[in-house]
Amino acid sequence: MATFKVQVEDLTGGISDDAAITQWLTDGAKELINLFTPSLLERCKDFSTLDTSPNSLTNIDTRGKIINIMRNDGSINQVAHYIDPKFNGQVTDSTSLYFATVASPKYTIYGTNLYIYPTPSDAQPAYVEHVQFPAVAHGDSSITKFPDEAEYLVVLYASIKSLQRSMMDLLINSDVNTALGKLPTELNKVDDIIVEASNKIDAYYSSIGDIENTNELWDGTNKRFKEIRDALLMAKETLDTGWSTNEDSGAGNDVTGIKSVGYWLDDEDVEMSSATLQAAATELRRAETSIAEIGALMSSYKLELEGVPMFFQEATSYINQAQGYISEANARISIDSQRYQWYQAQQAKLQQDYDKGVQLLIGGSTIEK
Repeated sequence: MATFKVQVEDLTGGISDDAAITQWLTDGAKELINLFTPSLLERCKDFSTLDTSPNSLTNIDTRGKIINIMRNDGSINQVAHYIDPKFNGQVTDSTSLYFATVASPKYTIYGTNLYIYPTPSDAQPAYVEHVQFPAVAHGDSSITKFPDEAEYLVVLYASIKSLQRSMMDLLINSDVNTALGKLPTELNKVDDIIVEASNKIDAYYSSIGDIENTNELWDGTNKRFKEIRDALLMAKETLDTGWSTNEDSGAGNDVTGIKSVGYWLDDEDVEMSSATLQAAATELRRAETSIAEIGALMSSYKLELEGVPMFFQEATSYINQAQGYISEANARISIDSQRYQWYQAQQAKLQQDYDKGVQLLIGGSTIEK
């Protein structure tokens, strides 16, 4: 039979974390045992013997349900009955209802330890029958003290966790974050260049005064440099911090927050991440269009401003680089989105199979999630 790791890989496409698979298999077996009916628990039983040493059972929180406790009276095994730990002091009081004898032994649980009265000895040992939580390794192909017909459910449990891990890995894709991380640097370069070019135009304008037919370059309504700066600012905020806008809903202005790409990635929303990147790309195209308009206007008015065309070329180059990074991030997000959707669909299918299998195994009982 194939190992549990191979079975998980066949259902999920594989994950190279053996320690995680081992943990998920172990957790799955424990979860199932806690759902098992008494007849199934019988097949998960183990015994711990208590005598002179040890005469108590420690760390019972690491074990499953206590099924039965017996103490030998020197001839036969007598069933021990539970008492609340607050009555421990009465187990040696012959007048108390909680008096413990070899014919009527008692047991109690205090903290994480189990005690039996009278204290077991080599001549009169006690036996604690309890459920054993198995440790299931990725290289195993069977589970001891566990129903064979339930082993496939352990594989399904581990596969579901593996798919969840794969989806999380996609959301923190370092390649996407690397591409996005380069954008602020490029956009800051563009902004610095536009500021310098705008200052040169402003200086020129101040020196020549108000010349008719040239105001389209810098007036309050049509000033292209302002358009460029606004578009770049919107692109940067879309990628970095997010921004706010006023929307007229009919009942006054509503201030609506627009989240950044980083926000949507952290929120595990691949579709919104991609849509926000597209918004940033649109703003960059707006800046690029304004640069082209300025160049055309300068040419038509025969304005020759020293160094400005070079500024525009350099600014356009940086914008192109920024657009390239956005395209790269979008391409990676698109690929990751397809993988994410497959992982999501497969996880849902396996979850249905798991829930159905558990219900059949335990006789149609309701499973609490």
